[in-house]
Amino acid sequence: GGPGDLAVGPDGTIYVARPAGRQVLAIGADGVPRPVAGPGAPVGADDLKAVTSLACGPAGTLWVADPTTGQVWALAPDGRWAAAAGAGSRVEAGDTTAFAINQPAGVAFGPDGALYIGEVGLSQVRRFADGALTTFAGTSGGYAGDGGPAAAAQLAGPAALSFAPDGTLLIAESAGQRIRAIAPDGTVRTVAGSLGATTVGDALNVPINTPAGLAVDAEGRIVVGETVSNVI
Repeated sequence: GGPGDLAVGPDGTIYVARPAGRQVLAIGADGVPRPVAGPGAPVGADDLKAVTSLACGPAGTLWVADPTTGQVWALAPDGRWAAAAGAGSRVEAGDTTAFAINQPAGVAFGPDGALYIGEVGLSQVRRFADGALTTFAGTSGGYAGDGGPAAAAQLAGPAALSFAPDGTLLIAESAGQRIRAIAPDGTVRTVAGSLGATTVGDALNVPINTPAGLAVDAEGRIVVGETVSNVI
């Protein structure tokens, strides 16, 4: 399978998700890709069923979202591999690995040091910190809540996440075909896209066809990867 999401470690190592191969590859200074998780790697050969998104923390731990098993895996710099969050079930109970995640997709590290997880199955964004999962944004699938608190808003398939330099969380909604933004004060708004948009004009009228990749540069410009139209 071809390459999917990317993440860069603090030492400059580039991590590449191979969704079809159920692998994560690492590309170091020598430019040679090598499997570090999944089939053919030292760990995760029997654990990963799909790989949609990667995130690397400041300490060098790599986080891998697997929507098929409903888990987020962690690969530590010393090679330790463990299911950090998600029970492989959709029944929510408890916290940490006992807490279910319904199809985790995008993952991103926030300025507060927490890991944020886009949960496509329930159209929520979860926050993972200090060994516990909490709901950060979203109540159910749909489109509502702009101008109000993110915890009371409706999201439509949060497939990719990225943080802007000012701490704003950007969310690519695969079903809603929009980019939503949650400001540091918790207020949500739409910054680009509209479901069914066909004309290119201002940002809110730009068609975004099933966004699945998202990045924000140092100046706050948003880059979106579209899976259906195969454009960025």
